[in-house]
Amino acid sequence: GVSATKGRSKRPDDGGIEVCTGEYTTISTNNPYGILVTQETYGKSYNWAYDQGVNKTVMHVTSVYTTVAAEIDLFGGILRSVTEGKNKRVDSQGAELVTGKYTTESLNDDYGTLTSQVTYGRSYNKVEGINDPILVGAYTTMAPWIDKFGVVRDTRTVGVSYKPDPDNTAVNKIGGKYTTTSLNNGYGTLTTQETLGESYNKIFFV
Repeated sequence: GVSATKGRSKRPDDGGIEVCTGEYTTISTNNPYGILVTQETYGKSYNWAYDQGVNKTVMHVTSVYTTVAAEIDLFGGILRSVTEGKNKRVDSQGAELVTGKYTTESLNDDYGTLTSQVTYGRSYNKVEGINDPILVGAYTTMAPWIDKFGVVRDTRTVGVSYKPDPDNTAVNKIGGKYTTTSLNNGYGTLTTQETLGESYNKIFFV
């Protein structure tokens, strides 16, 4: 059989009014014995911002994602899942701009507890004089410490930033490199974060 689960995440705004920050739909298929055989989740995240055009705060879609259960064991346990997502924003002209794309692969043990997770992402932006968005960053995030309950306690992000060469905008140059270490408590809440980075630039000599 096929089942559909719909959910919504919420939070209070600065005025104490509850606002929706995300929605998702999960489609699950079970075999005649009730064991899970396929599962996909489609989700959106929202943010609220003031829009001068309509003179009020409106909701914007800031990301969309799809999560697929890529490997399911004989008992219906999800062993591997893959999430592909896009981050979005609206520019000053009201046009939608994709600012990032990412892929996250998560591995679980036989009990469904997270054991490994890695994310590969890219960031994009528009530059004056160039029609298409350009690559401005790339990163990999790994979770070297996941506790026995499947809570990510430590993440390491290694990234590179890019910028167009002023002499040839078709060529991207490395503008910087960084490593970010984030530590979470047993509830998965961020407690400390440190970024070490380097920036680069070209110097013109006469």
